[in-house]
Amino acid sequence: MINKIKNKKGFALLGTLILVFVVATLGIALLTMTRNDIELSTVQKASKETFYIAESGIEHAISYLENLGTPNFPSPHYLTEENDHYIDLGNGKYKASIQSAGIFSYIIRSTGERPWSNTSGKISKTIESKVILENFALYAYFSDNELFPADIDAGYGGQKIWFYGTDLISGPLHSNDRLHMAGTPTFEGPVTSAWKNPTNPADVSWEAYDAQTRPNFLGTPPYQGGVNPIELPKYREITDPTDPKSLQRIAAGSKEFIDNHSSENGAHVPNDGFNVTNGIWVKGNVNILTLGVDGQSNSKITIEQTGKTTTIYQVKTPITFGSTTYPAGTTLIDVNVGGVHTYSNPSGYPNGILYVDGNINNLKSTTTDGGLKGKLTIASNKTITIGNNILYKTRVDDPNCFNVPAGTYPNIPDSLGLVSEGNIKIASNAPTNLEINAILMALGTSFYYEGWKTTMKGNLTAHGSFIQKQRGPVGTFNI
Repeated sequence: MINKIKNKKGFALLGTLILVFVVATLGIALLTMTRNDIELSTVQKASKETFYIAESGIEHAISYLENLGTPNFPSPHYLTEENDHYIDLGNGKYKASIQSAGIFSYIIRSTGERPWSNTSGKISKTIESKVILENFALYAYFSDNELFPADIDAGYGGQKIWFYGTDLISGPLHSNDRLHMAGTPTFEGPVTSAWKNPTNPADVSWEAYDAQTRPNFLGTPPYQGGVNPIELPKYREITDPTDPKSLQRIAAGSKEFIDNHSSENGAHVPNDGFNVTNGIWVKGNVNILTLGVDGQSNSKITIEQTGKTTTIYQVKTPITFGSTTYPAGTTLIDVNVGGVHTYSNPSGYPNGILYVDGNINNLKSTTTDGGLKGKLTIASNKTITIGNNILYKTRVDDPNCFNVPAGTYPNIPDSLGLVSEGNIKIASNAPTNLEINAILMALGTSFYYEGWKTTMKGNLTAHGSFIQKQRGPVGTFNI
């Protein structure tokens, strides 16, 4: 019996050892699983961090685009040319590129990287986003206020201005004010208004001139009232010399440049002695500003001021003056004072912003001039007066270039934006049946026709946009 008891104790010991072995094995497995979970969690955390780094590149690129407007990048454009296009961020870095993908749309591709203990020494993640920028140029017509501006004619100030009769708006229309309709104007795009009746917020209607008023709303939506208002840019975004994002600073490059050239009228292309560094900055009133091309189809901008004419060529096909040939890839600046020409020829081209610290008294780009070639934004802190047709070179070469199916955009490489802190007006002596190819933004007050009350002319055709703080008059009507 004693032996049996001893044998049972032996079995108990063996069983205990087996149990300890099993528990130890499970413990090792649990420790291994815990270690693997920790490593997986670390990888997941690092992967998230890398994703956020790449996402920062997307946000940076969007901000960059918003500050430029609507640039054309047919091939990938990187946010920096340094450090193999990478920008440091925390313990990582990102590389972001932008490429055009259609009208106002872009593909942004961003790669985020951070150090990691693998064979490559890094962990990376690439994300891609397609963005469509909201832009005032999307509107064929935009206004903040639909009442007659008092600064144009105090006697009519505050009176209603009406859409009438044969008015045809082919693109989207928006106003932050109530729209006034007379006759049978036609709107082929969506029409929206932010107006609400202050005594009855449910009333978001447009106003009819009389019982015979029958506007044709053909867009989607045909008419929608009570939408959110849209704010126009501020003056400081256009002119502030201390703001590097203002149009004046983008053209001039620095406040020091502006200060150093503010004592004498003239047109300047900022450069470092070898390369163009910014846009075109003009001090003083401009008598005539002509946009066109030379005999070699190089872009040619002529700025006529009292006693001085500056002509700026973007040389893509070499041109010769006298015994000197100016090569492609450069900007030729010809300053003519009293018949004496002075030439300079830095490499590269202006950045597409032409800023005038003064009035533009006659802006034109006719068939004879050859039309505007390329992309240009002209900004003035005063008034821009249109004295003749403003045409794109593409339009000069092909009068039917704007005739495309409804809902599509013409494939035109040229574009012009006009931005004024005052008014944009058509001169009373401008040709009958005027055509304007441009996006016009009048932030001070209005776009209007000088002869609106006394000099009735033919049709005004605009391929572009009218954007204005307060709607200006272009004529009168009788019913």
